[in-house]
Amino acid sequence: SRQGGVDEVEIMSELPGPLQQRVAMCVNGVALNSIPFFEACDEGMQQYLVSMLNPRVFLPQDDIIQYGEVGKEMFMIERGQVIIANSDKRVSFALLEEGDYFGETCLLG
Repeated sequence: SRQGGVDEVEIMSELPGPLQQRVAMCVNGVALNSIPFFEACDEGMQQYLVSMLNPRVFLPQDDIIQYGEVGKEMFMIERGQVIIANSDKRVSFALLEEGDYFGETCLLG
């Protein structure tokens, strides 16, 4: 429900499979291709990766992942900002914004 009450997942689930894939590529393909290690993927792999994306919404001050936690997801920032900070949130290490991503190391293992 990123669009003020529209449930994208529900709408997509009502579409035929091939149309779901085309819509997903139009909506997310550019973001995926902007990540360097996905640029070299062929179209079939890109379509598979896009089909695995799940929209998530986080509120300010939400913890997305905590230090020491084994990552199981990769996150792409579509809108807003993410602050990378120490566990007590007193020291900020980085500010990530639209187009940035993190958690990609989970793809290696």
